[in-house]
Amino acid sequence: MLKGHGGNIREAAKTANIAPEKILDFSASINRWVDGGLFEKWSREAVAEVGNYPDPEYTELREAVGKCAGVAPESVLVGNGSTELLYLVPRSMKFKKGLVVSPSYADYADALEMADCAVTHFFLNESDDFALDEKKIDRAVSDGACDVVVLGNPNNPTGAAFPKEKLLGVVNSNPKTTFLVDESFADFNPASSLFPDVPENVVVIRSLTKYFGIPGIRAGYAVAGPGIVSAVSQKREPWTMNCFAQFFSTRLLNGEMGSVNILARTHAERDFLTKGLLGINGLRPFPSNANFLLVAVGVAGMNSEKLRWILLNEYGILIRDCSNFKGLDDRFIRIGVRTRYENALLLTALRKILG
Repeated sequence: MLKGHGGNIREAAKTANIAPEKILDFSASINRWVDGGLFEKWSREAVAEVGNYPDPEYTELREAVGKCAGVAPESVLVGNGSTELLYLVPRSMKFKKGLVVSPSYADYADALEMADCAVTHFFLNESDDFALDEKKIDRAVSDGACDVVVLGNPNNPTGAAFPKEKLLGVVNSNPKTTFLVDESFADFNPASSLFPDVPENVVVIRSLTKYFGIPGIRAGYAVAGPGIVSAVSQKREPWTMNCFAQFFSTRLLNGEMGSVNILARTHAERDFLTKGLLGINGLRPFPSNANFLLVAVGVAGMNSEKLRWILLNEYGILIRDCSNFKGLDDRFIRIGVRTRYENALLLTALRKILG
């Protein structure tokens, strides 16, 4: 696991010698428009299930996923967050050679390496705003360099979304290669999702953390062909999802949280942040299809680590230093989209720091 994931406010608070609750966290990309009262209500209701074992087949939850994704429950695998599934699939399918589209979530490579799968990186170009060139990646896959390709769509930390048609073109031209597609941020850009027509050589992984704002309740799922789901299920431990995760996930997928205009609010605040960042000396935000922005810092004497330190220690604001992503360097930071007031506070701090 990469040391330096976003969202570790306890470690940041200890480093800066301030209380965790005083930190304004832009390092984790989590939906901030949630109904805390409803979550408290559900928690009280879920307590009634604590005295019973969770359903080992996750029947109700898999049916809810199937309904949302437009697939049969037999094509659904649920887990203790998308990260569990990200590690479980390579371990179960015993891949030998993997290609990771980078820069990307560090656990893609970690998951393959822990399953004794050799890793090669296919690097996206900054000059292209980190867009996926389907011809180049098709060549990289077709020459037999891998039996599995792992990528995020939209990608983290770049925010780039790879058009569904282009991705399917690569997938369909390489039927003997398995594509592990992480759609943890696809709820913020539904047009990029492969649902409901997931090809037989694709495993789509989804997280409930980002869009529904429940990082403390580990919940995620995968959609794949029934054969893959059955084979992977036989390699996993029982009861990896507790009753709270099953309770919350089922209700969220059934739409019981109601409409809080998550997409509209996220897009509006992302646009507000983008415009504000463009007006600050030396900052270049990249186009994003998720609820975060990758930003290049081009100011003499300033890098990602220094900017993170100043924001945390002088303003109580935590951002993601992206210098430890393969394919990036110490010019890059990532900023999660928050509320208008909070976004304005960040922009004000950056203007003071960068002049």
